[in-house]
Amino acid sequence: MNHPLCANGCGFYGSAEYFNLRFNCYNEYQKQEHEINALASSIAHLSLANENIVAAASSDREFQNQDYAIRALASSMAQLSLANGSRCTCCDNRQGLMGFSCRCGNMFCVYHRLPEDHSCTFDFKTFVFA
Repeated sequence: MNHPLCANGCGFYGSAEYFNLRFNCYNEYQKQEHEINALASSIAHLSLANENIVAAASSDREFQNQDYAIRALASSMAQLSLANGSRCTCCDNRQGLMGFSCRCGNMFCVYHRLPEDHSCTFDFKTFVFA
């Protein structure tokens, strides 16, 4: 029986019952789906609460902009949760317990942990003087 590699790209073998993901990747996928569904339901709740404001809007373009903003927020939240994994942002090596999180919000390996090694976007000077 030939098992396919994990669709997440972790290097382990996946299972057809977990959508060609290994069990740990499938659990992470389920957590992300739950977070996205919770975010979508809260956005839907907010849009229902603001229904009067949307109805009062004179142009349909404003509604399209709001819908675009909601979709952009949901996709950025999904990317943020995916980006906070256990892989180095620069070289994509698995880190496990030895990963270094930077103030720019990314995870790095021992070779890219210093700000000058990964072109850090965090402004340390402003942070110190603020």
